Amino acid sequence: MAKEYVIYFNSRKIVLTSKFDSPFNNREGLFVYYQAPNEIPKLLDFFQSSIYPQSLYLMGTDVDTMMESFSSHFLKVMAAGGLVENKKGQYLLIKRNGIWDLPKGKAEGNENPCATAIREVEEECGFKKVTITKHLLNTYHTYQINEQFVLKQTFWYSMKVKGKAKTTPQLDEGITDAVWIYPCDLNEIITNTYESIKKVLGAAGLL
Repeated sequence: MAKEYVIYFNSRKIVLTSKFDSPFNNREGLFVYYQAPNEIPKLLDFFQSSIYPQSLYLMGTDVDTMMESFSSHFLKVMAAGGLVENKKGQYLLIKRNGIWDLPKGKAEGNENPCATAIREVEEECGFKKVTITKHLLNTYHTYQINEQFVLKQTFWYSMKVKGKAKTTPQLDEGITDAVWIYPCDLNEIITNTYESIKKVLGAAGLL
């Protein structure tokens, strides 16, 4: 079964994939066949030092091994978050630094991803009684702290909240809004959000 990892570099992405059958169908970017681990640093240097291509597809048969080699060049950080649904069938979105997002954050201490996701949702949105219903997917994105490149893996969960859930945005985290949205109103939201968030919404069947 074909498998792939999508790693976001802001609005660009590197895709590690085993999809060799018609790989160019409905995809735009540069396609490279993976040969050996020592190719990864060269490809990263090329990708990060240029503005083209928007997408780099690295194709190989053992995608997990490719990902292990790829991630060895970054400081790895684990985070988790949730797509929360209330009893009305609305979904919780937050606006962080002017962009629509979902509540998420980095793990603290020895937290497992489920505990991190619940804590972050409750802290960032100001309500309790959140339960996890299922794991949706994991996303990956990169950023830089001083001279260190970071690869953040975020575990995403589908969640439910019981009773009335009045939101209180966590202002000190740059969150100015925490609102409940019906699925039919998401089209306007996704014009001002991240590609990784669209992946989460898609995994939940909302896009």
